Amino acid sequence: MLVPRSGQVPDVWTIPYNLACACARLGRLEICRVWFKRPMALDKGNVQHAALDDPDLKPLWDSMSGTMWKRT
Repeated sequence: MLVPRSGQVPDVWTIPYNLACACARLGRLEICRVWFKRPMALDKGNVQHAALDDPDLKPLWDSMSGTMWKRT
């Protein structure tokens, strides 16, 4: 349902963010990375803040093996 609608609200970062989360939980990490770039381009600060503690994105962080953002 979200994929067809994602282009209708291009300035809302939560839609591609949630699609990235869903892809990560499904193990579709390449697609997750594609979706995750979109919210980062819209609102990097808020997306980083949300993503650091989001258990749905753990598979993405694990796949990056130590390249996860550090808290400041």
